[in-house]
Amino acid sequence: MTSAVPPMREPKEEINGETADEKRGVYVTWKELSVTVSNGSKSILQGLAGYAQPSQVLAILGPSASAKSNLLDALADVYVTQDDTLTWTNYQRSCVLLSTAPAPQVHASTTIMEMGLQDSMDSRIGGWGSKGLSGGQKRRVGICIEIFTRPTHLFLDEPTSGLDSAASYFVMKKIANLAQQNRMTVIASIHQPSSEVFELVPNLCLLSSGRTVYFGPSHHANEFFALNGFPFPALQNPSDHYLRTINTDFDEDIEQGINGKIKTEEVIDMLAKAYELSDIHY
Repeated sequence: MTSAVPPMREPKEEINGETADEKRGVYVTWKELSVTVSNGSKSILQGLAGYAQPSQVLAILGPSASAKSNLLDALADVYVTQDDTLTWTNYQRSCVLLSTAPAPQVHASTTIMEMGLQDSMDSRIGGWGSKGLSGGQKRRVGICIEIFTRPTHLFLDEPTSGLDSAASYFVMKKIANLAQQNRMTVIASIHQPSSEVFELVPNLCLLSSGRTVYFGPSHHANEFFALNGFPFPALQNPSDHYLRTINTDFDEDIEQGINGKIKTEEVIDMLAKAYELSDIHY
């Protein structure tokens, strides 16, 4: 099925191996990206293609085991992971200062405040058997360390996990603002974003079972799903609708318009093929 959904702005044409906007930002692109287990018996990523552009956040969404983290692994060797990798005996302020030296201390303090961590500046990181920061606070310290230097591109693996809805919104809003202000290219996998967080991300990569179900502007995903028989219910979080439609964990039949029900695996196959045939396929 061909969709009328308009595409995201394509990456600039390359000149001598560099994009026309090389000095003002970095484009991250991938094409025919596949990953299999070592013996080749199982495919984890199946021929993915996409891109992320300066000043914007690309959100990678998908149900559990959809290969979101595998895509980040394939795109970047180092990024802010879901796991806590901070030294538990250090203090929060020390972690950020040590990672950002010899930059001015005031910049580190400002970054800590931007992530809402000013009240725990002098708390230990903590860990197993030692009281310290909460899991959500540790996650924000990790993000602080990465964004302090204002990198050209940033990869985040579920930066809102462990945060309440308010903290998730403010963290993602800050990341989105930094992307715009510094022409930073941000790719982030996000676990079950609230409707408010979803509105902050302009571009969406929706995965299921290692396949691209949708890639394009976030605000046009509703149209894509509706055109293919899965209209967006009123007063519902858009991301909840997408994830429920392509979640294979519970093997429930999915309502498809007026045509009755269809197996989830068939839904995923249908949407993936519709995306491949659409005008927005990259």
